[in-house]
Order: sequence, then structure tokens, then C-alpha cells
Amino acid sequence: MDRMSCTVRRGALACALAAFGVASLPALAQAGDEALPDAAGPRLQEQTVRLESMQRMYVSSLGTHYNETEWNLNHVPGAPGNPTPENCTGISAHTDKDFQPGTYTLQLGFAQNELQAATYTLPPDHFPLRLDTIETFWATTNASVQTVTWWSVLVYEGTPTSGTLIAEYSSDDQLLPHARLGPGTQGLHLVFQIDPNDPDQIILTNSGGTGQFTIAFRIDRHNSQTSNPCLVAPPSNLNIFPTTDPAPPSGSGLQEPTNNWLFGVNCGPIGCPPNGGWARFSQLSTGLIPCRPSGDWVMRTSWTRLNCLPGFGACCLPGNTCQEMSVGNCASAGGVYQGDGSQCQFITCVEPTGSCCIPGLGTCANVTQSVCGQLGGNWGGAGTECGQPGACNAPSCEPDLTSGAIPGQPGYGVPNGVLNNDDFFYYLNEFALGNLAVCDLTTGAVAGQPGYGVPNGVLNNDDFFYYLAIFAAGC
Repeated sequence: MDRMSCTVRRGALACALAAFGVASLPALAQAGDEALPDAAGPRLQEQTVRLESMQRMYVSSLGTHYNETEWNLNHVPGAPGNPTPENCTGISAHTDKDFQPGTYTLQLGFAQNELQAATYTLPPDHFPLRLDTIETFWATTNASVQTVTWWSVLVYEGTPTSGTLIAEYSSDDQLLPHARLGPGTQGLHLVFQIDPNDPDQIILTNSGGTGQFTIAFRIDRHNSQTSNPCLVAPPSNLNIFPTTDPAPPSGSGLQEPTNNWLFGVNCGPIGCPPNGGWARFSQLSTGLIPCRPSGDWVMRTSWTRLNCLPGFGACCLPGNTCQEMSVGNCASAGGVYQGDGSQCQFITCVEPTGSCCIPGLGTCANVTQSVCGQLGGNWGGAGTECGQPGACNAPSCEPDLTSGAIPGQPGYGVPNGVLNNDDFFYYLNEFALGNLAVCDLTTGAVAGQPGYGVPNGVLNNDDFFYYLAIFAAGC
């Protein structure tokens, strides 16, 4: 079979097989019970759907099931049953979805024993931390039956390829229920909680020093898995599938290609990824047999910093010193509070600079607040700079005198940052009127001589030729 006829008659997948010298998919998979579709393409296909209906599944590591009301009353941070200070908790996510009804992209063809995963990075002072919940969003499209899916959730300290698997939980329909979703097109928000009463909490210590950890979900058994997903993908109308953020304009698309992962089954050299295993989205093909998802996995996790006390953290004090204190004491000491739970060992205090107007010197300098005080100046605040609008020595365009040249009109005599003929004719008019306040600009008209550019209370030709010179020079 030549490559052209392969592409037209059998599809991209069969053509790729021919390129590898394989006559057919059954020859590759050693399974002849399933026929190759006439227009075979990549096994992993995307379908973006609008989900108006969804269910939520709240389960804990000890097998507790919650309804939505119980969950919101007892387990959302800050709820009556969960008074953990919000400043000591956080959520890590790459997705921007809110886990509500809306538009999602289903990753059809996702087979059982495959995993979706996301790696997150936090500052070192956030560790040790406790994982509280791990969430994902799956969906069906035109399902003709109720889908029943066996699943697992996994946690790695670090990445899936270089880190350590530290926790794994699997549904058994006794302690942890399988995921069930009725016929039709709808979503499932799966929330797995590490039960607060579970003696085996998931504690991340940043043992590798990277500040990274990974959460993953695995479909252990589909509702209806084909005997060989490399040949025929799991039927889209009989199974549930993971979702990603839709590509623009429907969504934000793929923002974190190196921090989203797929563990694929081994479908040989043309598999996704080739020969199976873990791969970052950035490593997945977009070429002949594209299989890179176009969005971030819809996943997130919540956590609590174990060494965090509300209202207590590192404070950068004047002089670039750091002390750990309450937010109130930090403010009283003139410091900059670095956040609840922050630690001085991870903070480099650099006193911010800002504009300092120094009346005694008639100038402005970008210095720290303490230095400005020593100079007897007025500090403009952190991040301000001499020369910015409003600074005491903001540069002005001296010949820029007006916004318009017609007396009585708005902007007449008001500089606008633009130098043009209006400014020249404005000066000419005011010079003819003898306006000293505007037109007395110099003592002499020879550049470099004493008095050049220094008003002297006398209006004469020197002022006129001085203006001509600075007008010609521009700004």
C-alpha cells in the first residue's frame, strides 16, 4: 500500500502503521476479533459539550458519603464544621473551571488503566502540608445506559516519573463507591476527602526540595471496555470520560503543558504516548496522529499548611531585617508583612525603594524610606519613581505650553505632553500680550552663558529666541 492511498482509504492510524511496516492493526495488537474502522484516526478524540446536568459525589477515605448540604455545612473551609483559618489553607489547580454546569471537553478514547494527573508547585515555606480534598470532573455524552466506573486516586511527592507514590485509594463499592452516572449527557464532580479522622493523613514534606506534588485519577474499569483499546476505543455512549478545559474561544485551553500528565496504555510505537507510560502533555504528539489534549485537566486539590498560624508570619523590617511576628506588630514596626505562615528562612528582605523629594536639595532620588528620612525628604511610597507623573521632579517638556492655540477654548494654556504648532502660536500670542509668567524664560539667549534658561523678570527678544531654540530641540 502506498502512503497516499493509505491516507485516503484507511485513515491516519493505518497509514502510520504502514510507515512502521505493519500491515494492519490486528498484526500489531495480535488480536483479530475487532475490525479496524474504515476511517481510523487517533484513539484519543476530543468532544466539547455543554453540560446542563451534573451530579456531585462526596466520599471520604473512611467511606463516609456526604450530600451537598452536609458537605457545604461541614467541610468547606470556614464552614461551621470546619473553622480552619482560610489564610492557612489553599487550592492548587491548573483548570479555571468552577466545577459547575457549563462547557467541558471530554477526552473520548481514554481507556481503563490510564491515568490523568496534574503536578503543582508551592513555595518551600508552605510545607509540611496536609492534603484535604482531591477533585476531578468526568462526563458522559449521549450515554445509552447508566455507566458504572471503578476508579482510583493517587498522590505523589514530586512528579509521577521522578517522585514517590505516597498514597493510593481505590473504589470497591463497599468502602468507596464506584462512580455512577445515568443515561444522557451529564457531568460528575468527584470529590475525594482525606477524612479528618483518618489516622493515615496525606502529609507532603517537600522531601525532594522541589516544592512539587502530583495528584492523579485512574479509571480501573470502564462500564464497557473493548477487549483491545488500541484497536477500538471504549464506546463513547457506554462510558464516562475525564474532561479538560475547552480550547478558545469556549475556554482557556492548555495553559500548563508541562504540568499536565497522561499515563497511556501500551499501543506500541504509534501509541499515545509511544509505548505507553507517563508523558507530559508537552511530550504528546500534535502531528500525524495527534493525541495532545487541548486543555488542562479539570482537577484541583485543597490543602492546609501545618505550621501556619493565622495572623503570624515573617515581617520585613526597615534595614532589611526579618522577624516572625503578628501582622499588627509588623505594621506598628513599619515592616512589610509577608503572609500567614511565612518563615524568615525562606524570605529575602529587600527594603523597597521609592521616590524621595528632598526640599533642601531641590531634587528627587529613588531611595528606601529609611534613607529618605535621613535626607529629610518626603518618601513617595514603595515602587514610585522619580520622573513618574506626580513625582516632585517629573520631567516636563518645557516648550509644551498648551493643548490648543485658541484663547478661551478648553485646554488653552494647559500642557498636554504633545509639542506642536499650537505651542508655538500660544507662546507667540502670550509674548505679544507681555505675559511674563509664561514668556519670561531666560536672562540671555546664548546657550552655555550665565543666566541661560534662568528667568530675570524682563521680557525681551532673548526670551523669544530662547523659546525658538527649545521648541526646535523638541522633547
